[in-house]
Amino acid sequence: WSLVPQEWREPLLSLSYEQMHSLQTEGANLPASLVQFMQEAKAISMPKEMKVSSETQVRPIEEFYMSVKMSPKKVHEIEVLAAAVNAICKETQSQQVLDIGSGEGYLATTLHFMYGLNVVAVEANEHNNQSATLRSEKIAQVQAKKAKQTSTDTKASNPQAPVAKPHTAIPIEMAPPPPQPKSSLSIDEVRRWHEQLVHIPCYLKEDLSPDELLQLVRPSTEPCASATASPSPMCLAGLHACGMLSVTMYNLWLKSPDITSLINVGCCYYKMTQSEVGGGGDFSTGSFPLSCCLRDLRFDIGKGGLKLACEGLTTWLHKTPEDFEFMIRHTFFRCVAQHAMKTFYPGDYDGLSIRGSIRKGACNTVTDFLQKAFSRLQHSSGKAPFLCPPLEE
Repeated sequence: WSLVPQEWREPLLSLSYEQMHSLQTEGANLPASLVQFMQEAKAISMPKEMKVSSETQVRPIEEFYMSVKMSPKKVHEIEVLAAAVNAICKETQSQQVLDIGSGEGYLATTLHFMYGLNVVAVEANEHNNQSATLRSEKIAQVQAKKAKQTSTDTKASNPQAPVAKPHTAIPIEMAPPPPQPKSSLSIDEVRRWHEQLVHIPCYLKEDLSPDELLQLVRPSTEPCASATASPSPMCLAGLHACGMLSVTMYNLWLKSPDITSLINVGCCYYKMTQSEVGGGGDFSTGSFPLSCCLRDLRFDIGKGGLKLACEGLTTWLHKTPEDFEFMIRHTFFRCVAQHAMKTFYPGDYDGLSIRGSIRKGACNTVTDFLQKAFSRLQHSSGKAPFLCPPLEE
């Protein structure tokens, strides 16, 4: 609040919830500098809705076995993003997709089995990797059986017809064709072709170099390639790449000529970290923020600022007045909790987070919120639970 210009403070406090909710400031006595700031902020805000080119063909995920464990929202996200990745790979002639933070492999399997792309799925969580690998194997089995049945039916109706290729939702465009044995396609042969979908358990550190990335990827996808061979053009893709993982992807793309394209939907921006150098609030010129101008300002955005910056304008505008008032109260309570965490646990503050979400019933008063928030404090190092400090302080 101390950073807000003095002439803005009183006018901002005088705005009603209705005026803030609708961003209608007519009739409010606002300084010209504040009005100009609000107009510029609106003008430079990025669109929240993805615009898909008319040339991008979005393929619906119709087969049940492809959408197992996927919610309708997730299916929609995967359909649109997979189509966009496929279109970009065509445009940039990328031969390989690296799915960063691949989770349980929803995007990776769609790109490979529906669009025929070579995919390397990189995920740090071992459980997610195991689930993704099992998912890929099951889909490969189903498609191999369908391919074998198609081959058998074709032979029965036309003995001279060539052996059919494995069935996919659309024709394969980039991946090499599967083997075509003289008799019929076996499940094992088709599954070997599907081994071009690779899952790698790996944590990508923030300062990862493109060469280190290639060392992780190439042994799994190009086992026979020589050390001096030029790597194939690659596309980095990510859906809900969390926190600093998005920054790592952008840095890899900027540094490597072999990464010809990048498409990413980030999330959890408030988990971005700035590293402090020495004392006095001097921050390093590390990987975040990417903007040189912001780095030069040495401005500590803070967890609260990043959390608030994640709140899309349209999200707030579409809320009912009651929900809008709750969000304002909830955001304020979180700021109070953050200040308390930094005051009482300065040495552990950078590793602290509040586990899960706090329900509305615990947001009636700041005391209720703080008690619930501190009961859910957790530390990234796995330290013992933290106690709630005396609320009187």
